[in-house]
Amino acid sequence: KGPMVYNWMIVNMKKIFYNVLVLLSLICLPVVMSAHTIVASAGEHGIISPSGNVDVTDGEDQIFTITPDGGYRVASVTVDAANVTGSIVAGDGVFFYTFENVTEDHTIAVAFELIPTHTITVNVAGNGNVYYNDALVSEPIVVTDGATPEFVITPATNYHIDELSLDGNAISLTKL
Repeated sequence: KGPMVYNWMIVNMKKIFYNVLVLLSLICLPVVMSAHTIVASAGEHGIISPSGNVDVTDGEDQIFTITPDGGYRVASVTVDAANVTGSIVAGDGVFFYTFENVTEDHTIAVAFELIPTHTITVNVAGNGNVYYNDALVSEPIVVTDGATPEFVITPATNYHIDELSLDGNAISLTKL
């Protein structure tokens, strides 16, 4: 009867260990994900979204949308004291900056500046008209920096363009 008691103990020990293992596998402990803070701010004449203290889970990405007010543009984007203006991605009137795989705290600050404008004064001496955006030019035109304005010059019937100058410098004309 000795071996029988031994077999009984082995079978029951396996059951006991099996039940303990099953019990342990059912105990779930919450996993604490570390979070990092990105402090986002924008100067006057635009916004960054989200703004303020933005919590980001460790290893996640965070996208910021930068929107200048009308007549303004992004002057600079500073991340952790480094200028990253060249890293922003342009959209339709907005810009984006992405922090990828966030593993520490960061800062992002955006500054905006007025878009410079230029005034173009058109003088017509004689018989003809000048048009800008399909409208007859009757007063100075204001364009933003970097714009390429196009003007249509239409001589009156039986007239031709005799002279054209830009900032007092004659522009040579070629007949087609």
